[in-house]
Amino acid sequence: MKGGHVWLGRPENGATALLLAEGWATAASLHQATGLPVCVAFNASNLGDVARMVRKQYPAARLLICGDDDTQTPGNPGRTKATEAAQAVGAGAAFPPGGGDFNDMAQTQGPGAVKAHVLDALREPVGGGGVLNLADWQAEQRFSGPPPERQWLIRGVFPLGKAALLAAAGGVGKSFLLLELARATAATRPGDTRSFCALGSLETGGAAVLICAEDDAIEIHNRLAALGPIPPGLHVIPCPDAGGVPSLFGLDPHTRSPATMADFAVLAAQFRELPGLRLVCLDPLQALCGGLDLNLPQHAQHVCGELAKLASETGAAVIVPHHFRKSGDIATPEQAREAVRGSGGLVDGVRAVYALWPADEKDGKAKCRALGIPWRRGGVVYAGVVKANFAADWGLAVLVRDDGGLLRDRRMELGLLAPKRCDLQDALRDAVAKAAADMRPFTKTGASGLYVRRHDLPGLLHNTSKHDLESMAQELLNAGALAQYRMKPGEPAAGKWLDIPGGAVAGQSEEIAKAEAARRAEAEEIDGAGEEDGKPSEDELQGILRDAIASAAERGKPFTKTGSNGLHARRHELPGKFHDMGRPTLEGIAQALLNAGALVPYRLAHRDPQGGQWQDVPGGAVARRGEAFAKPLKDKSGAKSCITMTGEDGPSADESGGDGGESMGEAA
Repeated sequence: MKGGHVWLGRPENGATALLLAEGWATAASLHQATGLPVCVAFNASNLGDVARMVRKQYPAARLLICGDDDTQTPGNPGRTKATEAAQAVGAGAAFPPGGGDFNDMAQTQGPGAVKAHVLDALREPVGGGGVLNLADWQAEQRFSGPPPERQWLIRGVFPLGKAALLAAAGGVGKSFLLLELARATAATRPGDTRSFCALGSLETGGAAVLICAEDDAIEIHNRLAALGPIPPGLHVIPCPDAGGVPSLFGLDPHTRSPATMADFAVLAAQFRELPGLRLVCLDPLQALCGGLDLNLPQHAQHVCGELAKLASETGAAVIVPHHFRKSGDIATPEQAREAVRGSGGLVDGVRAVYALWPADEKDGKAKCRALGIPWRRGGVVYAGVVKANFAADWGLAVLVRDDGGLLRDRRMELGLLAPKRCDLQDALRDAVAKAAADMRPFTKTGASGLYVRRHDLPGLLHNTSKHDLESMAQELLNAGALAQYRMKPGEPAAGKWLDIPGGAVAGQSEEIAKAEAARRAEAEEIDGAGEEDGKPSEDELQGILRDAIASAAERGKPFTKTGSNGLHARRHELPGKFHDMGRPTLEGIAQALLNAGALVPYRLAHRDPQGGQWQDVPGGAVARRGEAFAKPLKDKSGAKSCITMTGEDGPSADESGGDGGESMGEAA
């Protein structure tokens, strides 16, 4: 009998407290003891459906679900279902002390005990509301000691645990801004380097919910695609494609006073259960307010009170966008505050109001000329806090629309805002990441260094000194926001090319490291051959070195005896026992192999020494190519050899250095 119910005591219009019970006998005892209307659901599984029906019919009433406490039944279905129903509709829940139901309590303790218990439960706050208790708020107990630091989503603009209004003229793009803010919030995790959006720099991040009353799923999808990868923890509900626009607030059908509707109670219950919630956006506010008139102070104050309670319960920033009145051009923050549509109760009821308004044509064109970009209508927007009940950032931002339609704060480039060091570091990190993604990475110093190539960085970094650029890069390296990587096998193991962890250059460096690890593992197998007590003999060392040189030649990566491709310079490509060996010892072993004919130096290019320099075993890959190169020289044909190694970075006849001084990667 889903949804089936019956009332004991019909609720009157404007009823302030209603009870809901599972069984008839329990409901009769409750009604007799309290005199309050009681709705009978008949079984525990039906409590949720009946609670939603009652909440919808009586949205302003205080609802208490008087559940059974089935302590002797596995899973305690009475308490479980009553608690779920209460959370779903924003109701309270009460259970008889000691288990059982309220009929049992009436039989053993009397109706007076039932009445006292129920009335106490009705006084208990539901999700942070309820009757105020002065004894809980003695100032000397509550406010002694140092005050806690306020927590922010965006410092000086949107505090956590508070409700705020985002007011703008039509067509400014506030919905796109809120979507960008929600995505940035969900993409930021505690301990992350700060994330940016047009509204400012995020102090923290976590789960974010955006309920869109006007934009459909296709529009949301297009905007998210323009913003980049979608992070986990982002919830976006396009109401036109999700069953229609809910009425979160409306008029009580009996009293015609403002009321909080069942849909809001259901959503609020879900918000409270969402781990790490940091942002809730209801876009736009008016569309979700049903029949309320926000020009009426009592309506506006009711809505703001509920939003403030939701923010306090969840610890999230609750931001609701709202429109300006059509009252002419706006030139100052004070005019923007006055232009917020609705009563003063709406502005005064939230803790902060952030406003956006378009620059006039003359001013907008001047800003675009200064930035060297074409002007377009609506492309320049002013933004800032116009009301706050805390220490706010009262600076006025200049937002300029980019080619993708996103607004970006351009004050630094316009010389209107001196950049902080943390802002410069964030800009430097982003520029380094982009350059690496384009495979044009920076190094910290040198010919590809940040200072030498500073004009490849954003404009606000062009006049930064060499010392400051390099010290900021080092700080980012120390913090792990940047790292140094290799792009070629011959480069130092510590790396020199800058990238963010997980970037394109970082991935290439990882592949190089994997290949080298595989070669080392292969070399370790060779290392173990013929060793006694872990110390190989001279003959064994010669054999291991000969095999390693032959293997390198076969891969198109031959060694020379000395120079930048020499055995000591590239000793970390040899088996492990050669890594710490001194140059004279290592070259002495190679010379012994050359003297014995176990190794032979070959010539692969005209510029190579006549005696050859690239080492290989007789008959090996380099040996065969060296002999092929030498043959036309002996025939004096005058034809230029074009012998090329098979390895990607190996030397060619036209490019190999005669003294072994060019690295293999550079010779390719």
